[in-house]
Amino acid sequence: MFELRTFADEKKPDIILLQETKLKNDYSPYLPEYSFYRQDGPPNPLCGETGIFIKNNINHEEIFIPNLKNIENTIIKLQLNNRPQIVIASIYIPCNPDKHFTSDLEKILNLNNSVILCGDMNAHHTNWNCKSSNRTGKALVDLANNNNLEILAPRTPTRFGPNSASTIDLAITKNFSYKHQIISIPDLPSDHNPIELKYDFNITPIIINRQKVTTDWENYKRFLNTNVDLRIPDIQNKNQLETEIKILMSDITEAYNNSCRPLKHHEQLYLPPNIRELKKNQKSSEKELAKQQGPLLKKHL
Repeated sequence: MFELRTFADEKKPDIILLQETKLKNDYSPYLPEYSFYRQDGPPNPLCGETGIFIKNNINHEEIFIPNLKNIENTIIKLQLNNRPQIVIASIYIPCNPDKHFTSDLEKILNLNNSVILCGDMNAHHTNWNCKSSNRTGKALVDLANNNNLEILAPRTPTRFGPNSASTIDLAITKNFSYKHQIISIPDLPSDHNPIELKYDFNITPIIINRQKVTTDWENYKRFLNTNVDLRIPDIQNKNQLETEIKILMSDITEAYNNSCRPLKHHEQLYLPPNIRELKKNQKSSEKELAKQQGPLLKKHL
């Protein structure tokens, strides 16, 4: 605990996510100016417990989901100034989880529009520079691809064994595309390095879509009409203008994120009839052009 307190004093993180805490019931860790939340596993043997330290000046609440059988988790929801609510979860996935463990992750992801899962996931995959991919890593990649999620991993290993090094401490984000930096720090007396994840909230997030989405435009309009103040602000200086632009962009992005979802594999992207007709005519024109160019090319050759 002394090492963790020294680490917190030096780095001053807003939130600290812990896994495999192995805390006894009669012991409650303490850091000045932080609140602590924990979820303990079976008392015998102690394994896989999770916890979260969060600064007292951050508006937050703890969330508990019953009946998660395949992963260990501690969850909080926080509200930042002029930002949508964020759910953050400390996650521990055992080495050989039940094949349905992703259903537990989906329950957490469904708690909120913007979600960040971080922790020891025991997931190997070549996508994050592991030498090989295991079943857990492949399942996480499938989960991300099917739900438009982003998997964040440091460029250097996060866990060190006697004769090996691997990257198994990860972050999974949903609708949280702010500019970020994630690094593995060689600190603390553990076989796992601390992972530092920083976000830049001074830049409006880009919307990342790795697959086709469908959008409910009526819901999009309702969200804007209900949640956005459409008055014209009285702009007095450049800084105020920048602030108002950031608020407007954040409102538009949140409306979009609340009104769209990735298409499932069996679904087709909806296009209005006039657009479908234009695409049909385009394909016919391309085929006709190819037929006409064939003889001309042969004659030229």
